[in-house]
Amino acid sequence: MNCAGVDGTLRNARVVPCGNGSLAIGRIYDDRKERFRDGEQVRTSRILEGPDANGIIRTRNSVYRIELAVGEQDPEAEGKIAAAPSRSNDAEYPPISTPVSELGLVRKCPPGFVERAAVDRRVTELLEANNREVERRREAERRARMWQETAAQFCTNESYYRDLLDQIGAHIGEAAFTADDGSKPGGVVRAKLPELVADLWRQAHHVE
Repeated sequence: MNCAGVDGTLRNARVVPCGNGSLAIGRIYDDRKERFRDGEQVRTSRILEGPDANGIIRTRNSVYRIELAVGEQDPEAEGKIAAAPSRSNDAEYPPISTPVSELGLVRKCPPGFVERAAVDRRVTELLEANNREVERRREAERRARMWQETAAQFCTNESYYRDLLDQIGAHIGEAAFTADDGSKPGGVVRAKLPELVADLWRQAHHVE
């Protein structure tokens, strides 16, 4: 397989069975697509081709070079079942909060003790459930940020127009700072401004 166009390197990797195929789990480095940080654990989608002599595998969307973990040189080693609470490059958001005990870390099982397909299916269900939860939370956070930004913009607009009214009152003079009962509250009485502006207009146009 051509090494050109490799999207990243999976170190300390394992190739594990998944349904009728296999996938790779490992820590990614040099992610060309900038989806993951260096050293972050990821889980690929099903391997479509490889690994070849150079350790290159191809999945649905990416090409990786894998460096197998010690003791994982035989990806078909009998009785090995693997799953991990890792980010999947098939999902829009990473799975979170899955207890390790639920995912079932790598373990050796006597032949026939665990149906491999059933375990793979359970792991997939857990990861998909986590992805849905992450999406729900991020949507809630997005909506909260939207309302916070709306409220902040409202406060900015309110301050801007309040300052304009105060400037108008300052031009009108003492009448704008005096309440109807003759008291002076210490600032522009903004509620009087429409009436004061109307009086000024009538005076300017000689209207009784």
